[in-house]
Amino acid sequence: MSEWSLLFFTLALQVAAGTFIALALKENLGGTATRCAEIVTATIVALVGVIFSFTHLGDISGAFHALSNVGTSWLSREIWLVIVFILLALICIQRVKQSARVKMPLVLVALTGVLAVYASAAVYANTVMEQWVTRCPYADFFATTLLLGPILAAGLCAEHKDIQVLRLLFALGVFLFIVNVGFYGSSLQGLIAVARLTLTALGILVGFWTLCGSSIKKMAYVAVAVLLLGEGMGRYIFFMA
Repeated sequence: MSEWSLLFFTLALQVAAGTFIALALKENLGGTATRCAEIVTATIVALVGVIFSFTHLGDISGAFHALSNVGTSWLSREIWLVIVFILLALICIQRVKQSARVKMPLVLVALTGVLAVYASAAVYANTVMEQWVTRCPYADFFATTLLLGPILAAGLCAEHKDIQVLRLLFALGVFLFIVNVGFYGSSLQGLIAVARLTLTALGILVGFWTLCGSSIKKMAYVAVAVLLLGEGMGRYIFFMA
């Protein structure tokens, strides 16, 4: 089912973009130097999303057609932005391996990630499918980006001096999540919707506990797992309910 590939692709892209946003901010605001493992992890997450996206594009001719309409198609823009996002991430990995500065490359990756998530949301905001438009995909997708990215970065960094900026990003993600809940209306009825709200709310609580506590690394991965379940269910509702 093509919706499953979209579910995993959008979720992975947003996690990767959010992680790079967090890494870029902590790198440029006096935090600890970004390690290669942090960038590699975020890049692998993005690549996993790309692999899932291939199953949605179908045959090669369809993929080339999707690439050729940058001027008129948000899907085409999304694809190209994801390609640039991956390439810039790979450049960052190479520079870190060479012990070079990555402040500006990380900013470029993060900005491209933001644009890729925006283009991804625009694909569903500019469509005749009313159930996608009315759910405000911009708030939905960026909420996931800013909930999961900072928490994953917290687990990868595990340094208290980086936590303040990650906490602010996470709080913005919580705000967007609360805003987005209002756009779902009757779609929030049923067991899956209740489970989604419960898991995401629990993940938010664990996330704040992580960013305000001392056991950052241990609790961060718990928060990531719970939030992935909650936001994964939210994406299921978005695409299929």
